[in-house]
Amino acid sequence: MINMENDPEGKRLLTSINFKGIEVGKNKDWDDVRALGIDLLKKLTEG
Repeated sequence: MINMENDPEGKRLLTSINFKGIEVGKNKDWDDVRALGIDLLKKLTEG
């Protein structure tokens, strides 16, 4: 998926949803989301 913009069909699909490409997310990219303190799914993720 990360290289879709390099493939004609992938580029067409990305363009159809107004995306330029997809990049790998890093753990630190989610720090702002974690800071919101949303635990709605916490019960589902705890064993």
